[in-house]
Amino acid sequence: MKTLKLNSKPYYIRKKNLNTITMVVIFPYEYDDKHSYELDLISRIVNNSSAMYPNERDFKKEYLKRMIIGSSFNVHTYYKNLYATFTLKIPNPRLVKNFSLDDAFEFFHDMIYKPNVENNAFNEKCFIRERDFLLNTIAADEKNIYHYSYEQFLKLYDCDGHLIIRNCNDAKLLLQATPSKLYDYYKKIVLNNKPLFFVTADTDKELLLEYIDKYFNPSDEIIHINKNYVSFQNPRETVCEVEEIKNYNQSVLYMGYKVLNMRIKDLFYLNTVYAILNNKENNLIFKALRLKKGLVYSSNVGMYDNYGCIYVNCCTNSDSKEAAISTINEVFASLNDRELLETCIDNLKRSIKVKLIRVKDSRTYELDNFIDNKLESGNSLAVELNKLSRIDIDELLKFIKRIKLDTIYFLRGDKNEKD
Repeated sequence: MKTLKLNSKPYYIRKKNLNTITMVVIFPYEYDDKHSYELDLISRIVNNSSAMYPNERDFKKEYLKRMIIGSSFNVHTYYKNLYATFTLKIPNPRLVKNFSLDDAFEFFHDMIYKPNVENNAFNEKCFIRERDFLLNTIAADEKNIYHYSYEQFLKLYDCDGHLIIRNCNDAKLLLQATPSKLYDYYKKIVLNNKPLFFVTADTDKELLLEYIDKYFNPSDEIIHINKNYVSFQNPRETVCEVEEIKNYNQSVLYMGYKVLNMRIKDLFYLNTVYAILNNKENNLIFKALRLKKGLVYSSNVGMYDNYGCIYVNCCTNSDSKEAAISTINEVFASLNDRELLETCIDNLKRSIKVKLIRVKDSRTYELDNFIDNKLESGNSLAVELNKLSRIDIDELLKFIKRIKLDTIYFLRGDKNEKD
């Protein structure tokens, strides 16, 4: 297992002509599936209140009063790694009169370190409100054909259980949460933890570091992160195929694939296949299912690259099941055509070159890319382009032969037939 070693002193990324300051504070922690249901709840509480402003209306009012453009708390997980991420976006003080860095940094600090807590537990009224909001969302999702079919597919497709618990909302798990248990977990991942600091701006670096030091007092420690991002699943020997009939107006088809003996170095090839199937430059699945054959209302290609999983789903008529399955199989078989692959890769390279021009106007691209590079959680566009320019088609073809169909799930809507 690789260990990432990062400095806890702030990283400063200068971007010329930037009218805003963006600061990202990341708390690395080991992820445990049993806490997955708590993360959305913590996020809603922290994003909508604090100890000083326990009422959401007052919290948002103060937010605007201090001229904060944006602040947020999100959690990103990569198998066993969790990154609790706080983001602050504020005006460049050189360009906005009456803007106070003190006011903005104080609010952001209190959002992180002084949450809406009473008696060593999250405020009960706030807790119940946010929990009930999530419970109502789960109840509504259960009636939605897209959410229902997706969760049923995952229950068949995911042999290890990690994808299910991370992506399927479970009201029973949410009801196990309490204000005190939730706060205990927040203390572990945030309050008792050492963060990483990243900031991008076009302003005096020393001034910003002074304010970060004043409010956050970063240490000189090296933070060690055990990088454990992947848990590849092998395809079954026999395809799991299930059909279910429900009282819906339309039908949904899922076809899930896994890579035989997936390795970390294969991630580039998996992402390339995903781009060929789904990105608008090629979009082989949509073109085949919708434009050429008119079999579906919509289609999508999804991927869990850290698990070596890629899937296709589409909404169709109940009598189009076999034709849709056959067409998707044809598309995957066409990936063995060298000439097609070369054309698709040329399209992808051309697309990335256009994106590289566009991101010059992005306020945070350099910051996001810098963080991804430090955490080894993604590649820059320039790196992607370089890899595609040097891709070995023979190796890609060998990889494609290891992509195996694992699961077929069809939700047959019979409402129209009954009516």
